[in-house]
Amino acid sequence: MFLVSATWYRSGQAKAIGEAIGAGKWGDVGPLVDDNMTDVFVRAGDAETCNKKIAELLDTGVTQVAVGSPTGPDVEEAIKICGTDIIPPFKGCC
Repeated sequence: MFLVSATWYRSGQAKAIGEAIGAGKWGDVGPLVDDNMTDVFVRAGDAETCNKKIAELLDTGVTQVAVGSPTGPDVEEAIKICGTDIIPPFKGCC
């Protein structure tokens, strides 16, 4: 279960984002995504920050968490951190 505020959705942001993505206008998507949307859908930071945020989500009843892109400028290092520091503490949780 993952409940989110839909204020931004009702404002038309989601529709505008969907239309930009559908038209392949990726450059138009970024300005449409505000901090509130990022806070709702993204958990980012160092491993300790991500683990804290993931634990908070699991405590609310979330049953699935996806770890992956975008990973930042050093993709190989990010994948290593995900595999050694972020995913293992949650083995068997979801």
